[in-house]
Amino acid sequence: MARVLLIGRGPLPCADHQHTGFAQLRTRHFRDALQEAGHHVTLRLITDDHATGLIEDTRAQAVHADVVVSAGPHRPAAVAIAAAADRPLFIDLPGDPLAELQALVRAPGPPIPRARIAAVHALVRGVLARADHLSVISERQKHATMGQLALLGRGTDTPVPVDCIPIAHDFPLPPGQPRAIPESGPVRLLLSGAFAPWLDDQALARGLVRALEQQPRLEVLVTGGGVAGHYTAGFERFATHIRQSPIAHRVQLHGWVPHGALPAIFARAHVGLCLDRPGAESTLGSRTRVLLFAWLGLHVVASAETELVADLVAHDLATALPVDDDGTGIADVLVQLVSQPPSPDRAAAATAHLARRYAPSIITRPVLDFVAQPTRSPAVPEPIAAVAAELEAVRSELAAVHGSPTWRVLSRLHRLLR
Repeated sequence: MARVLLIGRGPLPCADHQHTGFAQLRTRHFRDALQEAGHHVTLRLITDDHATGLIEDTRAQAVHADVVVSAGPHRPAAVAIAAAADRPLFIDLPGDPLAELQALVRAPGPPIPRARIAAVHALVRGVLARADHLSVISERQKHATMGQLALLGRGTDTPVPVDCIPIAHDFPLPPGQPRAIPESGPVRLLLSGAFAPWLDDQALARGLVRALEQQPRLEVLVTGGGVAGHYTAGFERFATHIRQSPIAHRVQLHGWVPHGALPAIFARAHVGLCLDRPGAESTLGSRTRVLLFAWLGLHVVASAETELVADLVAHDLATALPVDDDGTGIADVLVQLVSQPPSPDRAAAATAHLARRYAPSIITRPVLDFVAQPTRSPAVPEPIAAVAAELEAVRSELAAVHGSPTWRVLSRLHRLLR
């Protein structure tokens, strides 16, 4: 069995924590899979990206490891690269950082500092240049990553292996009983999690206001909000739009609440909502909250931009929301959901489908295979580096020519003749 240094996000999920997200869940799933396979796992949890001694302490832990594994985006990958030295390195890159950067830059809000943009590009190049094996969040991202590796010269002679490890259908909350949309009384829609740059808060707010004005049985529950230091403008816009609307009293904005309080809130809901902005992030990414909605027994109503939701819609296990909409199409879908509800069995069928496809024991197989037989992928010079070196050599030769006596004499002669 191997000694594994696993670098991920902390703290791991617990009942009184308010901001546990995908990264912490991903770390827990990797840890559990490695331990169940019999490996000795040393866990390095990152709670502060800029903590004093983060890199140095992680390097000291890596000295005793046979293999280094990162879990979750994106700081764990950077720390793993800095700490691994010459040890076999498995990098988890669930979500394309450049696509996520595009979503952040294009979302309404303050401009993104150039230094932050440059840091993302540096992270991507560092990961692609060093990883011995990569895992990503979707088959679409796998194809994009293979192309990015090829641009760095790592996809030609000996390609770096890239595997898809989707989000696990497994949460530290009691699974909910699949429920039917009631024939009378309130029908409650649930929004949950971070109002990320990819979430179309503007279209969602417009659509919800129109839907609630047209259908008096609809109500909305909202948990989560903005993420300080990352992106808060989306939730601020959404909350302002709702509070200034005539249906504000039918929308409960709970904000971030402890995980132990979530089951009671979620148990009141019937439908989970998720709406993407069009863009590379939604094309390549996935949605933890969609899996969570199904886990809780809710009907899923979401834009079919991601691979995950497109699969559910294709199997008639979710209702698609229109994207890039002024709110009219969204309202139409939500109003029809009350008048013509989906089959009561659909929520149960969606949960069973996801449990088969995204069970932790199934999706973590690539990282277990790597740890069982870790290998180094050969490093190769970047093609652009070779071009840059050639250009620099030509510049040096030109400088030598321009400084030679012959060049000076010929230059004077040329000026005289001209």
